[in-house]
Amino acid sequence: MKIAMEQSYLPVVQERLAEHELVCFDNRTASREEVLAKAADADVMMFRWPLTFEVDAGFVAALPNLKL
Repeated sequence: MKIAMEQSYLPVVQERLAEHELVCFDNRTASREEVLAKAADADVMMFRWPLTFEVDAGFVAALPNLKL
């Protein structure tokens, strides 16, 4: 399972999710395009507010594998 997550989660969950592919981004500086590129085939996405962009229907539609 591929998990895209905001980097501040990493220290806490890295060991627990070691069997999964983790990709990280910084929600304070990453653009919408950067996050979509990293999460392109992610199954799960975890982030914290505030983001530098809107999470709208177009954002979700660009992530077809997203389950959570």
